[in-house]
Amino acid sequence: MPTSSPSPNTSSPPKRLFGIIVSESYFVTFLALRAVKLIADVDFYTRTKSILNLRFFSYFAGPAKISDLIIGVLSVCAIVGLRQMRLWGRWLAIALASASVAYASWFYSAVLIFRLWTLVPHRVWPYVKNTTQLGFGIYIVWYLLQPKAQQAFRQFRPGSASESDTNS
Repeated sequence: MPTSSPSPNTSSPPKRLFGIIVSESYFVTFLALRAVKLIADVDFYTRTKSILNLRFFSYFAGPAKISDLIIGVLSVCAIVGLRQMRLWGRWLAIALASASVAYASWFYSAVLIFRLWTLVPHRVWPYVKNTTQLGFGIYIVWYLLQPKAQQAFRQFRPGSASESDTNS
């Protein structure tokens, strides 16, 4: 029975590296948690305002909600960019992960260096959340700056010379 060989004109997508899959998963999880929190906040806010019968019901998005929406949209763009192996997606993921590291670092500096224990809730969740953000943020920045990750994004450029050679 003859085996079919792939046509030389068809190009298969590059093998996805493990670190890129971890980066995508981090941003998907971050986006899902952010969306659930935003929906819960909006639901609580609308129920509170409707009980009070206020007329300015449509102006419920405060500055914190708008920043959550902007970060959510940027996370979606990073997910799409990483999924399609775009160079801009790599840089956007590095920028968002760096911002996450900066936020988590601020949390720990406020708690440990400045001894502002009263500003931080005394529960386990903020520590777990910020430790996870710090760990994954450092990993994503470190991994996406590695030469093998840079090479993977350079290999899969739409319209590159290798792609045009196979199409001609």
